Amino acid sequence: NLLRTPTMHLILTHEQADFDAVASQLGAHLLNETAVPVVSRKQNRNVRAFLTFYGADLPFVEARDLPSKPVRAVTLVDTQSLTSVKGMSAETRVHVIDHHPLREDLPPEWEITVSGTGANTTVFVEALREGMRQEMERDASVFVMGEGVGPHAQSPLQRQGVEGDPDLGVQPASVDDGGQFR
Repeated sequence: NLLRTPTMHLILTHEQADFDAVASQLGAHLLNETAVPVVSRKQNRNVRAFLTFYGADLPFVEARDLPSKPVRAVTLVDTQSLTSVKGMSAETRVHVIDHHPLREDLPPEWEITVSGTGANTTVFVEALREGMRQEMERDASVFVMGEGVGPHAQSPLQRQGVEGDPDLGVQPASVDDGGQFR
């Protein structure tokens, strides 16, 4: 992925990264898979152990392994302090997503989102949950439409209804929603 693009969008966090920082990086990556989470130079001992064990299965990249390309954008999570990475310039766009009180000395061109949540990870979990809810509503309606074709226009799914997921706030699929695409 990094090799195919002329510029990079990186996801950075603070040094001495804790699980809130690393989980925020992963959440930001899941919301924008073209953005690359870069491992902090230093991590808390437990985070370092976790990344040593599971790192091969995660999308994190070491800063030293980044290609020599311009960094067009940085998503900075769980901090308002930007660490320098090769390829960054004055043209690099910065979007901060943090839960700490807003600092007064940030560059005016930065896009800043301060949530005030207890953990920064909460911002990403909520965004991912909302995205999943919307996808599940759409997908359930597609399943109903797929079951409603041919000689079996009233399928078992339509008779029984495709159940939603109350934990995600997903309503059951609607045959009426599917009707507009026939």
